[in-house]
Amino acid sequence: YALLSERRPGKTRDGKKYFSCRLRDRQRSASLMVWENSPQFEACKDHWKEGHFFKVKGTLLNHEKYGLQLEIAIIRPVEERDRDDGFSELDFQNFS
Repeated sequence: YALLSERRPGKTRDGKKYFSCRLRDRQRSASLMVWENSPQFEACKDHWKEGHFFKVKGTLLNHEKYGLQLEIAIIRPVEERDRDDGFSELDFQNFS
């Protein structure tokens, strides 16, 4: 589970749209780039808000220049049923 702590729209010099996001879990934060040709782009643009929680499946990579990067396989907003699997907002209160 992860908290969306930052979401900023942007454009490349060539005009390609993207969102620069930061997700954090109980231990760390990682950046996530959502490009306009990504399956998640419309959801990110229309529905993702800072402070919302997501269930994420992906790969965490440590990029030499950019630090921790997340490559998403699946992402969706947290649902009430996720509480049965251990999700709690309280786990995100004391993030440093």
